[in-house]
Amino acid sequence: TRFTMRHIAEPFTFGDPLYRTGISVGDYPIDHHHGKNPSVAQHLDFYSIPSYNVPLGALIPKNFDNLIIAEKGISVSNVANGSTRLQPCVLLTGQAAGTMAALSSLKKEKPAEIPVRTVQNSLLQAKAYIMPYIDIMPTSPYFEAVQKIGATGILRGKGIPYRWANQTWFYPDSMVEAKSLCENLNEFKQAAYVFSGKHVLVSEAITIVEKIRPNFGAQGSNKTPKASAVIKSKWKNWGLTNFDPNRHITRLELAVLLQKTVDPFAMKAINHQGRFKE
Repeated sequence: TRFTMRHIAEPFTFGDPLYRTGISVGDYPIDHHHGKNPSVAQHLDFYSIPSYNVPLGALIPKNFDNLIIAEKGISVSNVANGSTRLQPCVLLTGQAAGTMAALSSLKKEKPAEIPVRTVQNSLLQAKAYIMPYIDIMPTSPYFEAVQKIGATGILRGKGIPYRWANQTWFYPDSMVEAKSLCENLNEFKQAAYVFSGKHVLVSEAITIVEKIRPNFGAQGSNKTPKASAVIKSKWKNWGLTNFDPNRHITRLELAVLLQKTVDPFAMKAINHQGRFKE
């Protein structure tokens, strides 16, 4: 996988959805120091970029088995290297490389054969970032849910270029926009998702659970789904408050709900290009 500046600047719209395969994060601007060499054409600017994640495939050589790349040798364009070369990103990428090497050894499989989600899950267990969301810290009880749902693309953050420490925000307390959620859900699983207004209600979020996992909450010999009752009984245990089907659900609540009920992160495997495997 070759990671480029446009993947950083436009993670949700440019090329393959490599953001789904993230294994480390970075926030440094594109910085080349090319001005120090007067013989080099002065055409590289400080492109404005948000924070970003590095795809797992950038660590795996295309034509060599049993080799994992880290540090400044990962597969990135010369422009993207202006940011990925910085120490915080390099340290996290090294952690991911070590994790993949350990999994490869334990499973006796080539690094390229280790599932993306397996590597990501191991990193999350170590409280490492796979998505660059700045507003949900590893100390939060919701960190894993937000990271995993973010890595499916069902809920997407907003990147903001900011000085020497770029940002990407999840906006956990904001309401969920129905239109964008519908588009993102259909990338994950085609279904007739219907919303009554601009923002998603708790009851509509429960309907999403039923569409993705039709048998969720099934009870009794007739297997009648009782998703709403099951979710209501578990709502507080998940650390959530104010279960009211008629109010709008927040982005954080939806992330937790989906992770606890249908687990989209584990439900569909992805390849190194971030495409869902059927």
